[in-house]
Amino acid sequence: MQNFSNRLGGQDLTTFRDTVGAKRALEDDKETLEAGFANAKRIRAMRMSTALKTKLASVEGAACSMGGSLLSSFVKKNERKSEERRAEEKKRRREEIATREARYLADKAEAAESRHQEKLEREERAHRDCNESRAHAGVGHADQRDQEERVRQGGRKRGEAQKDVVVGPAA
Repeated sequence: MQNFSNRLGGQDLTTFRDTVGAKRALEDDKETLEAGFANAKRIRAMRMSTALKTKLASVEGAACSMGGSLLSSFVKKNERKSEERRAEEKKRRREEIATREARYLADKAEAAESRHQEKLEREERAHRDCNESRAHAGVGHADQRDQEERVRQGGRKRGEAQKDVVVGPAA
């Protein structure tokens, strides 16, 4: 017998025989090769169901991880909002403190000015009262000094009548 065929393009028949496979496709599992049609169908259905289960588990895992990332994004957003609120509150407190401080300094300056004006008015009134009492009593500067000296020494000259003594301001 000849080892080649003209119909097959002049190839060696032994190599052709070795390359031609079975009618069914080669599968990794020997169970489906040896089993009948019903068993092979059942085995393929179980494989498909396990593949679908693993795919469903991976999709659920992705959804859970996405839900977790969604939850973490909400948490981060809330944290950011609370940080912004705290910063706004801190800024508002600083502004209130600055306003209070400015108001305090303005009130303090106004009170100091008021005290200064009152002091000037008191001094002016005392000076005016002193001048009026001198003019009214007719006492000159020299007589007034003598009279103040006698009051400081604790008494009056003998034989001197009791008079109302007006002493100038203590300032």
